[in-house]
Amino acid sequence: MTEAIEPSRALVTLAEPIADANITEPNASATDAPLRMFVAIELSDSWRARLSATAHALEVAAPGFVRWAKPSTYHITLAFLGNQPKSGLPAITESLAEAARGRKPFTLIPGQLGSFGARAAVDVVWAGITCQPYDAFGDVRKALTNALDARRITFDKSPFRPHITLGRSRRRGDLEGSAALRPALKEAKPWATGEQPCAEIVLFQSDLRPTGPIYTPLHRAPFFLAESEFARAQPTD
Repeated sequence: MTEAIEPSRALVTLAEPIADANITEPNASATDAPLRMFVAIELSDSWRARLSATAHALEVAAPGFVRWAKPSTYHITLAFLGNQPKSGLPAITESLAEAARGRKPFTLIPGQLGSFGARAAVDVVWAGITCQPYDAFGDVRKALTNALDARRITFDKSPFRPHITLGRSRRRGDLEGSAALRPALKEAKPWATGEQPCAEIVLFQSDLRPTGPIYTPLHRAPFFLAESEFARAQPTD
């Protein structure tokens, strides 16, 4: 479970929500109301535009079959935390900081399209993503989950497979729609060319609404980035 990583923002930490979390208010139960959260990597505006164009092309292959996500929500999930008490925010942000500490930026590379679903069904349509160094995703994910475990913060421990969710089928298990969409997924080339630097991980709040989810950044944990490296870490098309 997006806003783009702009180079000029890569070293900015949004600390306001954390300061709010430490304020004691008379209505303690309201102050500690649960927040639905996840940790993710953001994508650039240009990549979100290309993914949106890819989704439009797939819609032609199977009209009305998929409920497509809004481009603003595209992201790469590292850990889904689910509902967490607001009082737990300091420990969660500490976990992000620990996972990011001493880490160098790495490169994101577009991959193939694919889907999740039982047997022949297409239930979730996704865009693949790889990285360089090849083990960077696994390293940052392991560092993050170890930090969360150390603070007894619960999270979804399903197997980690980096991807960008583009949409979900309107009718789960719809084999007719799935059959129409599968050839388009298999024939598609990597959804973009070029690369994007990853220089931070972000904690998001997820607000589920009838019109679609809204994801709000709560905290940014930047990787260590020397000035000379930062100057070279620009997105390419």
